[in-house]
Amino acid sequence: MDTTTEQLYEAIADNDLMKSKKFLKIVLDANNKKCDAYVKNRILKKINTPSLNLIEVPFNIKGFLQVENVELTFNEKRYVTTPKDEEMINQIINTFKVNDKLIEYGINYLNSILLYGVPGCGKTMLGRYIAYKLNMPFAYLNFSNLITSLLGKTGENIQKVFDYISTMKCVFMLDEVDAIGLERGKDSTGELSRVVINLMQALDKFENDSIIIGATNRADTIDKALLRRFSLKYEMQLPNEEVQYKLVESFLNTLPNSKYTDAEILSFLSGIQEKTCANITNALTNRVVNCIIENKEITLY
Repeated sequence: MDTTTEQLYEAIADNDLMKSKKFLKIVLDANNKKCDAYVKNRILKKINTPSLNLIEVPFNIKGFLQVENVELTFNEKRYVTTPKDEEMINQIINTFKVNDKLIEYGINYLNSILLYGVPGCGKTMLGRYIAYKLNMPFAYLNFSNLITSLLGKTGENIQKVFDYISTMKCVFMLDEVDAIGLERGKDSTGELSRVVINLMQALDKFENDSIIIGATNRADTIDKALLRRFSLKYEMQLPNEEVQYKLVESFLNTLPNSKYTDAEILSFLSGIQEKTCANITNALTNRVVNCIIENKEITLY
């Protein structure tokens, strides 16, 4: 029996669903028998579906927090970074790796970063990539979903989420921070100001060595005191021409029997008005759908 199969059996015996899926995926990927292709692809489809790889969270925070096992669902071959991105990512990962030493030296450091930039520049995807690189779950909290009609409950909900996150190691993304993090004094009721204070207090008390990532389209509107809670700030840019090309190329290279030329990629990109990461990926997916419907090989024309 090989090591991977042994690990699969042990994960099943331990009732560890996520590890079982991980090793099952490895076993299936290694199986190149044509007679098993249909079953292999059918099962891999289930394993790779994000909605089927969400980690169960407590009922009282289920409506606004999702925790995903990106080790199974993130396709690294389709992800493109710039050298500047990699420098920032390495700093976060290296800080995580030496966290025990920082504690030993009495250095209190929150491994946190605020990602800001226009919509579609890939902030959430970068968070998932960091989680994938560290083999950690990706926890995602969208503040627009957290805010209730009874604003007094929002601060309580924030604390419930942080209480749960403090029990695990993960990459924890706070998306749309600007939904609650407005500079104090700009809201009419003052209730949002109290919510900002709740969030800052939760960050101040956070002692887990998880990585916290804030994301916003409007860093200029966020309370200055809240901004200081993020150890790093990083502006994400829309993909330049080189990254746009690599996004298309890497996506196509993961598909069976895809064919393309440099000129076809450039022509394809010229037809996309707003060249965000999301728009390029959506346009590629639509192209793949059309090729499947027409029962033809994957091309860009």
